[in-house]
Amino acid sequence: SPAQFRRAFHQRIGTTPREYLKAKRLEAARHFLEHTDLSLRVIAARVGLRDLTHFSRTFKSTFDLTPSQYRISLQKEYEKPH
Repeated sequence: SPAQFRRAFHQRIGTTPREYLKAKRLEAARHFLEHTDLSLRVIAARVGLRDLTHFSRTFKSTFDLTPSQYRISLQKEYEKPH
């Protein structure tokens, strides 16, 4: 049953299936932001998040920055003299 699956998943992985999937989607989104110039709308679709607003809210709740702010912060890091 779904409840048994959730319990077994949580025991084995340490988190719920929903939270696990959310973390995987956000890690994929972060990778796209770091390594591509894809639009935020395309990234949201590729990682399976409903729409741009949902993607931005979800990303910010995890990383304390919107996807746009995250991408800008990366650009600033690359521009710093080393």
